[in-house]
Amino acid sequence: MSFLSSLSVDAREELRAFVAEAVRDALAARDRAEARHDWLTTPEVAEIVGTSENAVRCRLRRGWLGEDVARDGKRLLVRRSALLDHLEKRAGQ
Repeated sequence: MSFLSSLSVDAREELRAFVAEAVRDALAARDRAEARHDWLTTPEVAEIVGTSENAVRCRLRRGWLGEDVARDGKRLLVRRSALLDHLEKRAGQ
């Protein structure tokens, strides 16, 4: 006899609900953690692109990557997916 079969119907439903809630919470936490990494700072972009931070800031001010750039106070942030898409297109040329 398995552990689950030894439980009452109500206990099994309660266990399923508990597990489903735990999974939802874990997935939500993972999504929040990934969202924090969706934006890159100019030093991070410079390291990925292989150029200086100043060159990245100049490119961003000239409209490089368009609407995928945001400000967080004084910092410029770049959407990671847009940067990676741009680099893939450039590599394919």
